[in-house]
Formats: sequence, structure tokens, C-alpha cells
Amino acid sequence: MNRDRSIVICDDELELANEIGEFFQSHGWRVSVCGTAKDVRAILSRGFAPLCLLTDLRLKEEDGTELIAFARTLPPALRPGVCALITGHAADPAVGDNLGADLLYFKPADPFDILADLERYAERVAAQPA
Repeated sequence: MNRDRSIVICDDELELANEIGEFFQSHGWRVSVCGTAKDVRAILSRGFAPLCLLTDLRLKEEDGTELIAFARTLPPALRPGVCALITGHAADPAVGDNLGADLLYFKPADPFDILADLERYAERVAAQPA
């Protein structure tokens, strides 16, 4: 599967998740928006291996860190290339250790910053030998 420019966005604030999704779509990304970790688990388990998983830290039914931990247990060909957390809890002591995420953003995050980081990552992935 071609993972270039694909992202799964999970936030229980669906309006925010959809806005981020629309932003990425407008820049040529294939986007799946989910409001629950359960939905993300289902998508990833069906074999969709996105370049990026972007999840909120605080989800209603489970922590974003648990979702990232699950994604990292998938076989290499199925796991997201990069896992990113977005949080509004800058004072949370757990945020300091990056929670197992490759990238960490604080709300309100600038979508252009996220896009630039992920575009750079996509370029590195594309440059790697198959």
C-alpha cells in the first residue's frame, strides 16, 4: 500500500478533527477522521497503514497513548509511519516524556506546522529504498 500522504486523525472533538482533516485533504492528503480510539483500531486492524496517526491525548474511552501503543504493536507493514499526539494539557506531567509519540503538538496547534512536519517525514519515507 502506498502510505504517502495519508493520515488518520482521532479526536473526540469531532468538529476539530474534521477541520484538521479538511485542511490535510485540501493539501492532497488521504484522510480518515475518527471520533473514538475504537474506530481507529478498526481502521488500522483492517489493514489501512497511514503515514501518520494524529490523536488527541485525552480521549473519552482511552488515552491517546494507549492508541499509539496499540498502533506500535501492529506488524511493521501495517503500523503508521509516524505517531503524533495533540493535547491541550501542557501542564500534564506525562507530556514531558513525549508519551511514546514521534511528534507532540499543543492546542491550539497550527495546522501548517503539523503539515510541514509530516511533509518532511513523507519526503524521508519516499527517499528510502523499497
